[in-house]
Amino acid sequence: MLITEVYSIILDKMNNLGSNFNQSISANKAMVALDQAQYFWYDERLKVQEITKTVQRELQSFLVTKEVIGDVKKGYITIELPDNYYHHSLVLLKPISCNNIFPSTLKEQSNIGVLLQTDTTKPSLLWEQSFCTIAANKLDIYLDFTPEWIKFSYYKKLTKPDLQTDYKHLDGNKTTNVDLEMENSSLFEIIEIACLILSGNFNDQFKVQFRDKLIKEYK
Repeated sequence: MLITEVYSIILDKMNNLGSNFNQSISANKAMVALDQAQYFWYDERLKVQEITKTVQRELQSFLVTKEVIGDVKKGYITIELPDNYYHHSLVLLKPISCNNIFPSTLKEQSNIGVLLQTDTTKPSLLWEQSFCTIAANKLDIYLDFTPEWIKFSYYKKLTKPDLQTDYKHLDGNKTTNVDLEMENSSLFEIIEIACLILSGNFNDQFKVQFRDKLIKEYK
């Protein structure tokens, strides 16, 4: 759906809430609300995607997998996160010395010391064991072997919606029409959330109800 159509729907919905709402909803204000709404929709699904195949399918179009290279350090490899990185999904490793492929498990950076000293968690080619951390815009992969390749899967940032008007962004760039990536029921759900934001009804109670409904409906 074109962003101009989305904006028109928002104005209609806000008008149904009261005549004063429609008059005060500028294109810029609507785009800010849409961006906040789509990231709320995205984040809530990322939180539950491991327990529901339906949500995984919904998020598939936002999943990026690429072979990555990095700087080799003592005991680990450090890789710059891609510019469009948003959320971790999976790291797969293929050692040069064998044909097996296995994952590097994401861990908290604060636990690195303990993980490296514990036999059941420290990197080991023999046990096909590795872990990784994400911090300071870097992916660090801890391992005790040389990989033939590293494949990194992650969820990308969403396209920021925009609507062409006489308004200029804070960086001086002109506005232009940029459509949302979602379609069908997902798009209409985001529009509903944006209207809640604009009307001041986007509260904690709604957020809890939204997540509960998401888990129940997609089990």
